[in-house]
Amino acid sequence: MDDNVSQKGVPMSAATIVEAPMPLVAGVDVGGTKTEAVLLDARGAELSRARVSTRTGPAGVVGSVADAVAAARRAAGPTGRGGLLRAVGVGVPGAVDAATGTVGRAVNLDVEDLDLARRLEAALGCAVVVDNDVNLAAVGLARSRRPSTPSLAFLNLGTGMGAGVVLDGTLLRGTRGAAGEIGHLCFDPRGPRCGCGMTGCLELYASGSGLLRASGGVPVAEVFARAERGEPRSSAIAARFSTALAEAVRVLAQAYDPAVIALGGGVFASERLFLPRVRRVIGEWEASSTFVRSLRIGERLTVVEATSAVAATGAALWAAEIAASTAAGSAPALRR
Repeated sequence: MDDNVSQKGVPMSAATIVEAPMPLVAGVDVGGTKTEAVLLDARGAELSRARVSTRTGPAGVVGSVADAVAAARRAAGPTGRGGLLRAVGVGVPGAVDAATGTVGRAVNLDVEDLDLARRLEAALGCAVVVDNDVNLAAVGLARSRRPSTPSLAFLNLGTGMGAGVVLDGTLLRGTRGAAGEIGHLCFDPRGPRCGCGMTGCLELYASGSGLLRASGGVPVAEVFARAERGEPRSSAIAARFSTALAEAVRVLAQAYDPAVIALGGGVFASERLFLPRVRRVIGEWEASSTFVRSLRIGERLTVVEATSAVAATGAALWAAEIAASTAAGSAPALRR
């Protein structure tokens, strides 16, 4: 039978042919002040982005994610509004049990032990997966690079320091989800006590909060501007920050040996002021150590643009993988 003829032999007009809604996936990055959503089509192409203010507390976080997804669907026009949302990936700061989608202690969100995946599934009517935002940013960077990068480490500097690591195409989490938690490695055993209970942790020196604490609240850009003018206190802070950041990069290079070490987070809005210093520290190590020189760390470094929605994109790509594995009849990788 002609595909454009009904069973009664009456030609079907274009208006009577009903197409199945386009399958869509969304990724959401929940931050302390903003929640950003990315909407992808069935081919993985970005259709739209949207951003809303983050509301804290369990109900606020669930509502913020739902609002961001709805805004992204509206921004995509008829395709977004009429498409079938198959899955949503969500990246959040703090401790996350990716197997259950439960968020543990997320101080900036005023959340403790929130069953986020299940509550969002009820609100959105589709499968939801949840992971740490830095992990999903690493996934987004590895998948979205052209060509894609099977081994990549993403070092995020914001209030604290953390890394997401993708090796051979697989996101590393570890037995307790602690893979990439290099911010709590010791940098100075005589340093101050960290909130984690240890002493002299890397993130006390190489992070936005570490810089503000050391400078007495002076903005990052001003600290490095003063250091360039030779002001002694700022020079000492800048040197310590640069050395600690170089140490974090070297840890990633030696522990995981990724092809790319991507640097991102709010602090990197000022990267032109301090990245040359970091490269000089690494250069000094290379000059004195044939081993460090053989790692060719400097060639692996790249900085993520501040406007990149890498965590939201990574969340969407992960959700797409989960949806595809479910459709194929295999067990989702992390929701067994």
